[in-house]
Amino acid sequence: MKAKVNRRTMDNTANLVWTFGDTQHWGEQSNGTWTLQVADRADGNTGTFDSATVTIYGTSTTPPTGLGNISTWVSVQTGDEVAIGGFIIAGKQTNAGTQPKKVIIEGKGPSLGKVDPPVAGALADPSLELHNSDGSILATNDDWRDTQEADIIATTIPPTDGLESAIVATLPPGPYTAIVFGFDGSTGDAVVEAYALAPAP
Repeated sequence: MKAKVNRRTMDNTANLVWTFGDTQHWGEQSNGTWTLQVADRADGNTGTFDSATVTIYGTSTTPPTGLGNISTWVSVQTGDEVAIGGFIIAGKQTNAGTQPKKVIIEGKGPSLGKVDPPVAGALADPSLELHNSDGSILATNDDWRDTQEADIIATTIPPTDGLESAIVATLPPGPYTAIVFGFDGSTGDAVVEAYALAPAP
């Protein structure tokens, strides 16, 4: 399939760098050979063409083998009005039985104020609790560097702010709940996330 991009009729500056894009190839397979043709349609010698690259964006047609990340964005208040994220570990079936899953759970707030555009009213100091199915607390964290720092860094996805919270855990199959609340009763917008640290389901 061919697609033409618009000419840059008003650009007459030196050292022009421009990104063209098209939507005519949406839904098309990217495998195979792609050819970029460039034509100088202006009269006379108007410049030189130095280089070009083609970047193809898309999604894989291979279905994922397991869920990689879930997240919930919520306004954290006080009392029972906290951020609650539930998830279920299905576990990997092997000859030895159902295997546990290694995950990292994160409670984010300060980093939301550092994105572009920043989130106004982000939770300044999120604390995190991990509960099992009977409501028992399995682990807690306030500032992620205070506990499990090496394990959290080893995941390659630690929180970007030291006041954010994180827990690394290897969990047997079952339902779990992550709760994010403000340290000392603080309030604001927060995100609770759970990442699978292995690709298997």
